[in-house]
Amino acid sequence: MKLAAVAASDLRTEIYRVTDSGFLECRALVGARWSPWSRAPFERKAAGVAALSGWPEQIEVFVLDCRGGVWNRWWWHERGWTPEQGFNPLGRPFSRGTVRGFSAINAGDGRFNVFVELDDGRNAMLPHVDGPDGPYWKRCMEPKALGDGWWPAYSPVPSGVYRSS
Repeated sequence: MKLAAVAASDLRTEIYRVTDSGFLECRALVGARWSPWSRAPFERKAAGVAALSGWPEQIEVFVLDCRGGVWNRWWWHERGWTPEQGFNPLGRPFSRGTVRGFSAINAGDGRFNVFVELDDGRNAMLPHVDGPDGPYWKRCMEPKALGDGWWPAYSPVPSGVYRSS
């Protein structure tokens, strides 16, 4: 949760860490050398970091802030980072409780999921899926929805959310 490594095939390799002071830092493999550690553009105190490659030419970085909010930022070969500076808010699934776990999984071709677990064992999940207008974050619009439209993890969800079909 405090260290994540990710590669977009052989195009880009990065390592992220959360320092004891809550800063998010990163290093990149440039040619045959690693860059020095530098601050990532995350202005809040970080509690955790996760990263994955959703496509061979893409990197996705997720940050858990100290209040339980989840943020993301992505890089595409020849397009750069989105957002250019900072991170995009994905929401805060739980209004109370201490987060004990945080992770992201890749299910292929832009399908991935972010998971958050509280000390009491409750889990939340936010899926990134294909839609008619392209990939998007599928929010739970049912009464069982958690904060900011996160899904209670392990509840029935539409097919294709956890794996490519």
